[in-house]
Amino acid sequence: MRDLGPPVDSVVLVGAGPRATGVLQALAGELDGSRRLTVHVVDPYPCGAGRIWRADQPGQLWMNNTADEITVHPDGTGPTLADWSGSPGAFLPRREVASYLRDAFARAVDALPECVTVCTWRTRAVQVSVPGPGAGRQVTLQDGTVLRADVVVLAQGHLDVRSGAVPGQGHTPQGHTPQGYTPPGYTADQDLTGVPAGADVLVRGFGLAFIDLMMLLSEGRGGRFDRRDGGPVPTYRPSGEEPVLWVGSRRGVPYRSKIAGGVTPRSPRYLTTDAVARLPRTPDGALADGAVRTLLSAEVTAAHYTALADLGDRGRCAVDAGGVHELTDAWAAGTAGVTARTVSASLGHAVPDPADRLRPDRLDRPLAGRVFADREALEDAVVGNTLTNLHRATGGRHPQDAALYATLVGVLPVLRGLLRAADGARLSAQDEAFVRQVCASFSYVCSGPPPERLGNLLALHRAGLVRFLGADARVVELPGHRGGGFRATSPSLPGEAVEATRLLDARLADVTASQVSDGLLRGLLASGEVATGHGDTGEAGAEVFLVDAEGRAVGRDGQVRDDLFLVGPATSSPVREGFARPGTDARVFAANRSVARSVARSLEGTRLLNNVI
Repeated sequence: MRDLGPPVDSVVLVGAGPRATGVLQALAGELDGSRRLTVHVVDPYPCGAGRIWRADQPGQLWMNNTADEITVHPDGTGPTLADWSGSPGAFLPRREVASYLRDAFARAVDALPECVTVCTWRTRAVQVSVPGPGAGRQVTLQDGTVLRADVVVLAQGHLDVRSGAVPGQGHTPQGHTPQGYTPPGYTADQDLTGVPAGADVLVRGFGLAFIDLMMLLSEGRGGRFDRRDGGPVPTYRPSGEEPVLWVGSRRGVPYRSKIAGGVTPRSPRYLTTDAVARLPRTPDGALADGAVRTLLSAEVTAAHYTALADLGDRGRCAVDAGGVHELTDAWAAGTAGVTARTVSASLGHAVPDPADRLRPDRLDRPLAGRVFADREALEDAVVGNTLTNLHRATGGRHPQDAALYATLVGVLPVLRGLLRAADGARLSAQDEAFVRQVCASFSYVCSGPPPERLGNLLALHRAGLVRFLGADARVVELPGHRGGGFRATSPSLPGEAVEATRLLDARLADVTASQVSDGLLRGLLASGEVATGHGDTGEAGAEVFLVDAEGRAVGRDGQVRDDLFLVGPATSSPVREGFARPGTDARVFAANRSVARSVARSLEGTRLLNNVI
């Protein structure tokens, strides 16, 4: 075991992805340069890119945002991804983003004061321990090296969890995984070599991870998409190595396409933090039941119909934007006689084409309650929904869809603040359920794949290589089935089932802090140095690592640890992203500054303590 002697000050940063780079960027502004500091950055993957954005992954895996929507630098301090790549409007392969992120990390290091030394370790950190009172912490690496640290910052990003979910039956003892089952995980890290050509494969999940999986098992196996006819749906030329993917999910349809040309988020008109603060309260302090739902519904309705009105086509919308706002302003203000029903009726009368009207009941669950006579009818419905979405996202004739996207992006921070009961604004039970439902729908509406990928999906369906199971698909393991086996059913098609010997879960593992496979975090949990609780994601009951507002870990005893920080999607912080949209002074930058400021204070406290001793 190598024991590296302590520098005057030492920070160990575990993780080297975009969020770690952001903390380094912010740290440069908090250090006064009066004392030497060593920053150790530990990650088995390349600095800057980390695991998710590393260069050695297939080119079929794309970003789901265009280059001009992405930056890792606070405004004015470095190039956006579009500036760096020269590809505005393009959905870049993730491996091409790696060079941009490596450059960002190098810039962050260069911006640190001369008294700061950065040491990088291409290995895994396996343990964080406290050797004794006043001795700081020790970080043990996989090769036995021990780093002494005054402060440890954990920024591992998306975490793997221990597998063992038996499909449809919860968890089994000793982490048993059924034969033929691939549990949730990052698609680039999953071993798909055992998926045989021509085999029927059940897939749970119809979001971005499914799109990645679909591409790896088609184009990634030598097939190609022929776009010579110029239409939105190419022709797929198979290689003969592809399996047949039977995909199902809660909704039974793929995530909605990104809007061609991009969308700029819009500031809320009704559901603002100030408006929430003025809402009436019940005697026990909760917000009045239905108050938040009214503001959000008015917000979405106004955005949808004003975008349509602004086209100036009175054949499509007989009321102008001012007339729309007259109705929605009165609704949001609680004017007597102005309700969701009256507003919907008035605007529906002004918009003759049902395809132009707002239908929230069909937006999130287009197959809900529908029962189909046969599989052909079901598959026609999924294709129709997907093709309509693709045409609307790329045709430019439905600006109301872009307005919905922009509105949801704009109000999401307010909604998440409400789930945290920010400023004491506690939701009623009914409104909390509604807000969680909207947050859970956000990825489906706003974080879907590039339009080209939905075209690829339809091409693979036409080629017979992607089939659809329906909504609320349920998969169970077939007991005693030779070689392993699974059966999938859906209420969309009662009485029918699809059986296969392979099942893939196409999604990242749910955040379940107590089930993480990372040995370092498991050790901190066992020692009580970190604790778990429930976060504010759209999914009720998500178990995450608890941190305070500055990112400091909260221990089992309820006390914060001044020398231990956690950042990223597995924490109770509302900031889970590592990137930002240019020109927005995004919350991730403020969060990074807050962490860096607290780290600097902790280092100063250590210096004062050492001086006293």
